[in-house]
Amino acid sequence: MIHSPPLAPTGMPVRLVRLGGVEGVWTQAVYHALAETMTADSPDTILITRPATPYVCLGFHQQASRVLDQARCRAMGLPVVRRRVGGGLTYLDENQLFYQFVFHHTRAPLMPTRMYADLLRGPVDGLRRLGLNARLEKTNEVEVGGRRIAGIGGGRIEEAAVVVGNYLFDFDYQAMSRVWRAPSPQFAQLAAQALGERVTTLAREGITAGFAQVEAHLVQALTQAMEGLGRPVAEASLTPRETAAAGEMAARLTHPDFVAFAPEEDTPPMEELKVSARAFIHHRLWQGVYRKQPVRVVAALRVNDGVIETARLESTPPADWSITAERLKGNRLDQWAAVMDEGK
Repeated sequence: MIHSPPLAPTGMPVRLVRLGGVEGVWTQAVYHALAETMTADSPDTILITRPATPYVCLGFHQQASRVLDQARCRAMGLPVVRRRVGGGLTYLDENQLFYQFVFHHTRAPLMPTRMYADLLRGPVDGLRRLGLNARLEKTNEVEVGGRRIAGIGGGRIEEAAVVVGNYLFDFDYQAMSRVWRAPSPQFAQLAAQALGERVTTLAREGITAGFAQVEAHLVQALTQAMEGLGRPVAEASLTPRETAAAGEMAARLTHPDFVAFAPEEDTPPMEELKVSARAFIHHRLWQGVYRKQPVRVVAALRVNDGVIETARLESTPPADWSITAERLKGNRLDQWAAVMDEGK
């Protein structure tokens, strides 16, 4: 068995850079620029920042035209950025505070579970200092009361180990649900409903503290967490070279060739959407014979921990599928087709 060491207690200070509110794209560009230029001699850095303008951000491995409605984004005036770390599509705006870790990979744990546990200790404690019962769940999801309150992503960029996350002061659930490219109206409805139920915010949890106060709690928690791992924290600024590199990176992350939209007519929409660590929306098709005639059913399924919670079914030709939809509840997702076959 391979054992992952904790965050290397080198005594080398961790640089803390507070960027404040910046143009949305810059909240992605700075940490990418630090990661791409990192060497073993570069300082490990924690960035704290906040987008002053809204945008949407794709995960590195996502196919843009499958998950995102490009025309809707244009109509809403939302720039599209592709980041170089994993995770799903996110809507980001001024109601969110970001924390971003850029560490040399030799000074970060090898195993992702340990890396997230070490680096997210501070952000979780920052929420607890606000009076919230925050927990790290499913490796890299921060939850309060069983609901997600932060979007977390991470990965390797060149020589850097990167973990990024946020605090949701408030969230525009409607804007998020509008930019998804859903395969059916039923899917979109279930996704919007699940988003509202499974993602919470500081405002929903009754926290009225402003950005300055929350950031102060976060900085204190990060400092204590890093010092507990043998890494003192020293506040500093970006260098002119880093700032210039970030400007070049902003252009790259938004370039059409990197975002890589394909014509929607050539690309089917997404068939699965992760709402939280446990909650997913799935799109399924079923064809068979119902009441002695061929039928095609479009299904939208809300699944929690692999079990169907809600099913919405529509067919061609139209039929009443309410009994079958009820029968699907409580079954595992991989059993859905068998239940449909039984309901013929």
